[in-house]
Amino acid sequence: MKTLIEDLNDSKIICDDDISSRWAIKSIQKCKEKYKISRLDFVIGSDLLEEMFSWKNIYEILKEVNLFIIPREGYILKPKYLDLINSLNGCFEISKFKVPKISSSMIRGHTKNSFLPKSLISIIRSNNLYEGILK
Repeated sequence: MKTLIEDLNDSKIICDDDISSRWAIKSIQKCKEKYKISRLDFVIGSDLLEEMFSWKNIYEILKEVNLFIIPREGYILKPKYLDLINSLNGCFEISKFKVPKISSSMIRGHTKNSFLPKSLISIIRSNNLYEGILK
């Protein structure tokens, strides 16, 4: 993730492991405290939109952030979930950028991996993340 974020070369987008928590609300609180900000964008893929409503502290999360929803190929943005965000007074924006349908299984199954960002290929090779590919 850090490599992909660095590739974006945008000072407003960072990867900070210090604020990471298994609970989204804790990560949000740590981020706001560390960077002294009152409102932030919380990025979520459309594949997690339905599941998000079962998260711990979802009501508090929606009060604290603007959801930035990135459509993922194969996962339709269902209006009922967008309506639910609105009904809970949450804010969201839908990205124009779409994530292609890709998974670790797809990476293992294709030896050429021309669909991978070039910046990740050396990391995959040096860490032997997918044995037998990218030789």
